[in-house]
Amino acid sequence: MKTRLLITSALIGLGIISQVGAAPNVVFVTGSTAYRSAVFAAVKALFDGGNPDFASRDGSHSNGDNANWMLFHGTISAAETFVTCHWSGSEAGIASVAQPGSHPTFYLKTDGTVAYTSLTTFPSSSETNTSASTSDLAFADSSQAVSLTPSPALVAMGTGTPAGSVGVVPFTWAKNNNNASASNEWAHLTNITDAQARDALTGPNIAALFTGNVSDTNQFVYVVGRNNGSGTRVDCLAACRYGITKPVDQWFIGGNPSDGTTLSLTEAINDGYNSGSDVASALKIPGSCAQTDPNFGNSGWVAIGYLGISDAKTLVSNGGVLLTLNGIAESNGAVEEGQYNFWNYEHEYGRVGISGFTQTFGNNLAAGIPSQIGGSNPANQDTGIRLSFMNATKPSDVGDPAHN
Repeated sequence: MKTRLLITSALIGLGIISQVGAAPNVVFVTGSTAYRSAVFAAVKALFDGGNPDFASRDGSHSNGDNANWMLFHGTISAAETFVTCHWSGSEAGIASVAQPGSHPTFYLKTDGTVAYTSLTTFPSSSETNTSASTSDLAFADSSQAVSLTPSPALVAMGTGTPAGSVGVVPFTWAKNNNNASASNEWAHLTNITDAQARDALTGPNIAALFTGNVSDTNQFVYVVGRNNGSGTRVDCLAACRYGITKPVDQWFIGGNPSDGTTLSLTEAINDGYNSGSDVASALKIPGSCAQTDPNFGNSGWVAIGYLGISDAKTLVSNGGVLLTLNGIAESNGAVEEGQYNFWNYEHEYGRVGISGFTQTFGNNLAAGIPSQIGGSNPANQDTGIRLSFMNATKPSDVGDPAHN
C-alpha cells in the first residue's frame, strides 16, 4: 500500500496523472467589445481539441462570437479549465482589473449550472455570480496611460510592441438606416471630417454642416455613441482631437440598451451604449428621416455613430451605411499605410500580481491573437490587423499615424 502511494505521488508530481478532485483553473476576462470575435477564436484554440463547451448571452451571432457574456469549459494541457468573459468595454475592463473594488464585474458562473447555449438575451440572475469576481485579464482598444484608471500599472501580456499590444483595432463612422425613406440630408451625408466630428459630439447640428449643401437645412444630425467605459469612445475622441475626458452630447435610439425596433430619440448627455452591438442595434432602426424631430419639430432627423468594424458590418447588413473619414474610406490598406487615422493598438493587460496558470494562459492568448485577425489584403475591412502587416505607427494614443 505504501509503495502504491509513493508511485501515485510520483506520477502526480511528473504530471502524468492529475489529482482526483483538483479544483479547476478559472480565468476571468473582460474589456474591449471590438476584439470579442478575435479573442473568442483565440480562446477556443487554446483548449485541448479546440472545441470546448461554450455558452454565450446577449449576442446577435449564432456562434456567440459577438456576445457580451461568454463561458468556455474544457481542458488545457489536460487540466480542467473555465474561461469566463464579460465584454463591458475597454475602460470598464481596465478599471475592473486594476481596481476591482471600485468597478465590480459579474460573470457567467463556472459551477456547471449554466447551459451551454448561445442566446440573444441577457443572462438570467441565476446564471451570473451573486458577488463580483476579481478580473484577471483585460483587453483594451487604448493604452492604460490614457485611461480613467491609469494606476496601479497593469502587467502587459505577450511580447508585442508597444508593450501589451496584440494587434491593431480599426473603427469607422456610419449613418443610420434610412434607405427606404431617405431625405436629401441623409443621402448627401457621405463623409465626416475630424473637425465635423468635434462639432457633432457637442450636440445636434444642422445637416448642411456635414454635407456642404446649402439646402440641407431641414434636418439635424445626432450622434449615437458609447459610454465612458468604452475604448471605442476614447479612440474616437482621441482621433478627432475632441479631448478624451471632455463631456459629449450623445443620444439613444430605442432605449438603453436599444431594443432594435423602437424609433425613439432620447438624450444620453455624457452617457452612451455599453457595447458596439448596442450602437449597431440603435442605428439599424429605419425611418428617422420621416419622423418628426422631437427637439426641433422638423420633419425628419439623421443619426450617425462610431463603431468597431465587426459591429459596423452588422449595421451595414441591416441598412446602415459607412461614412468616409476625412475623405478616406476605412480599409486594411488605408490603415496599414497611415492614410486613415481612426485606429489604435489593441492591448492585453493582466492584473497586478498575476502568476501561475493565469499568467501562462494570458501570454499564450496574446500569442494566439495574431492568427485570428487579418490585414495585408488592402481592400478588406478586417476587424483586427496584425502588427506585422502595419507600415504605419502611432507615437501615442492621440498621435497621428506616420509611415515607417
